[in-house]
Amino acid sequence: MVSGIPTILFCRYKYWEMKKESKEMFDLLKKSQIAFEDPLEASQHINKFWHNINDWWLNERTIKGRKFYLENFYSVKENWQDGWRNFIFNELKLLNNNLKSND
Repeated sequence: MVSGIPTILFCRYKYWEMKKESKEMFDLLKKSQIAFEDPLEASQHINKFWHNINDWWLNERTIKGRKFYLENFYSVKENWQDGWRNFIFNELKLLNNNLKSND
């Protein structure tokens, strides 16, 4: 989305564990018709706007969803590798703790 190229996300929410903030963002992207849980709905959406994609992509609701996502969930920092490394390390640590508590 950061490139400005029309983008959709297909994700079945029930198969992904999301934090509260991520779920709220996913719901906003669904309202903006950027995210879809149903592949048929995603396909119908693409077909509806195929010949004039800007009717959707430049729509006020879609722009609002994109901007909110980019401002709150997309951040490219100079040390982005450190951020990802820390995130993955913390997630693995949580997973390891959960596995140990299930023993």
